Amino acid sequence: MRQISRNIVAAIGFLLCACGPIDPGLDDTTQADQTIESYAYGEKYAVIINGSWEIENRNYTAFYDDIRDTFLTLTNAEYNFKKENIWVLAVNGPNRSGIISYWQGTQEVGRHADLDGDGLWDVRVMETSSDNIYAILEEISAKIHSNDMLFFFFTDHGGIGNPPSIDGGAVELWGRPNVLTTIDLLLTYDMLFQNLPPPQIISMINACKSGSWVLGNVTLNGINRLSMSNAVWNQDGSARGLVIPWTRAMQKSVNADYNADGAISYYEAFQYALEYKQQNSRPEDPQYASDLSPGFELGKRYGLNGRIPNLGLVYNGSFDFGTNLWNRTISGFAWSVASGQLKIDITQYYSDPKSIRIMQSGLQLDQGKSYRVSYRARAQSYRTINVSIETSSGTIAENTVWLYPWMRTYSFDFTVSSSLSSDPDLHFNLGGNINDVWLDNISITAR
Repeated sequence: MRQISRNIVAAIGFLLCACGPIDPGLDDTTQADQTIESYAYGEKYAVIINGSWEIENRNYTAFYDDIRDTFLTLTNAEYNFKKENIWVLAVNGPNRSGIISYWQGTQEVGRHADLDGDGLWDVRVMETSSDNIYAILEEISAKIHSNDMLFFFFTDHGGIGNPPSIDGGAVELWGRPNVLTTIDLLLTYDMLFQNLPPPQIISMINACKSGSWVLGNVTLNGINRLSMSNAVWNQDGSARGLVIPWTRAMQKSVNADYNADGAISYYEAFQYALEYKQQNSRPEDPQYASDLSPGFELGKRYGLNGRIPNLGLVYNGSFDFGTNLWNRTISGFAWSVASGQLKIDITQYYSDPKSIRIMQSGLQLDQGKSYRVSYRARAQSYRTINVSIETSSGTIAENTVWLYPWMRTYSFDFTVSSSLSSDPDLHFNLGGNINDVWLDNISITAR
């Protein structure tokens, strides 16, 4: 039983909240109209865990805030997880009055097991122990199917394994010493789902040293798995560091719809977490890893409701988020965004058009489908530019056009006729001329 249970745990993805200082707070946009076969999850399950460090002053109330915000995000009207499919564990569980013991500084305080204010207890009457976690995962494994999903969330203290290694982390549970380690979880994954295609498993770990869970959970067997953490494997983090931006993005209380398709993917929610880190000068570095094969990335194609229909293929094509999610070659020009347009200020002449490039990688294109690239552009003076769709194996399509000193709309069509060897990239090749270029409203849509 214990070995099988550990196999179940290994199938879970984690998002770790760090254990350091507490964060107190929480010219036209083109919408891609690509129609991708809609796929809603069958059933959605969730395990939400606030571990524990059985020492006074270490069970921060911020950890309670983490599980509450995560629970409210999953159960809101947009995502509508069934409450009977959510298992919430916190510290050593609520007392007879539904109160869970926490600490604010040196003061012991209580928080209630009713997370959403409907009068019902949402936190289970059981302690956060490895045996209870294993039992819950066994119960879920008896119900879950290949078209279902499991969301696993953990927040509390974490650490590096002994000896230290990038995939050897551990998180604290009730009854110290009582920990879950990366190795404990990973050893059991294949056994759990050996008789069916694996269900999708999304993991969020919010703890110090939590990056080890991202590396271990995806690299061992990454099929249908995605993992996020709030820190790298050897880095301290802070409570609330990843949960605040991630839940805000998923709840759409901030604009994290980088590809303007109306849905928030796992990838976009994580990108907002990175943006939040930069805006708030946070010390930790969130980590992300997704099931990835050429032309398919789980995190870009899926959100909490399942596969995203009408998936936007270009992120930040109207530059509403500055240069975020775009890359560039290093030398020969400067770039900036003003009035919703990207300006490429060319400072050095190169004869090769590809020597100055603006690019976006990881396009989610499908073999056999046709697409249209569209954008608006102008130049300081008459000149040409080249636009290409490329993989590591070569060029799928390219188009060269004349630019004028006023904005015009350009487009070209292409078909992905052969299998993809790697994720395609979109390139704007701007070398071969010294005249500056302005770009806007970049999109790729299915035909």
